[in-house]
Amino acid sequence: RESSILVRLHPADTNTKEPLDAALDRNDIAIGGMSSALVTAVIFGLNSICIDPRSVCFEIEDREQWLNDISWMNWSGSEIKTGEALEYLLCQQS
Repeated sequence: RESSILVRLHPADTNTKEPLDAALDRNDIAIGGMSSALVTAVIFGLNSICIDPRSVCFEIEDREQWLNDISWMNWSGSEIKTGEALEYLLCQQS
C-alpha cells in the first residue's frame, strides 16, 4: 500500500471547501493541537496525536472513557452564565 501525507489547513487559511469528515474518511492518523477538528478526528476513530497539553485530546489513554467524559463537557455560554450547567452537574452528584 502506498503511503501519503495529507495536510488539511483550517478553512480560514485556504480556499478548499472540502468538508472535514471527507478529509477524515481518507486518513488513518490525525495530528493537531487545540482544535475542534482533532476532537472530531478522535470521535471518528482516527489514531490521533495531540501536540498541545492544554487540549482535551492530549494523551488519551482510553478512547471509550474519553468519549463518555467529553459528552459531559459540552455546555453553551448561556448555560454556563445562567448556572444551568453547574446546577445540572451538582444534581448528578446526589
